Amino acid sequence: MARQKTIMLLFEDGKIRQESLLYAVELAKRMKSSLSLLLVMTDDELFDKTALEEQFRASMNFVSREGVGASGEIRYGDKTSEFLKFLAAGNDPSTIIWGSNAKVITDRGKKPGHWFTRAAEQVRCSIVSPTMRNTLP
Repeated sequence: MARQKTIMLLFEDGKIRQESLLYAVELAKRMKSSLSLLLVMTDDELFDKTALEEQFRASMNFVSREGVGASGEIRYGDKTSEFLKFLAAGNDPSTIIWGSNAKVITDRGKKPGHWFTRAAEQVRCSIVSPTMRNTLP
C-alpha cells in the first residue's frame, strides 16, 4: 500500500507567513497530500510561549478547516538539530515549504550562513519559499 505524500511547512522564530500557509494548503489539496507543520525555536528566542502555541494551533486549525490532513510540532533547541531529528523520526516530506523569513531562500539563491541553508543540503526533496505576487491595479 502506497504511503500518502506529506508536505512539510517549516517555520522558525514564531514567524508564520500567511502566504506560505495558504500556498501549502492549496498545494496539499492539488497533490492530495497531508501537511506536517514544524516550528523550530531556540530556547532564548522564546518570549511568550502561550501566544506562540496559540498562533501555531490557529494555523493547524486553519489547515484542518480547509479539509487537509495535518500534524504539527513545536520544537525547542538547536534549529538544525531539531529539524534533522524531526526528519529522522520518519517524517519524509515530498516537498518542504519555507514559511518564515522570505529572504532566507530567494530567487537568486540561498542566504549564506542561515541554519536552514546548511540543513537543506541534507534533504532530498524540493524546497519552496512562496512569495506574494504583485498584482496590477
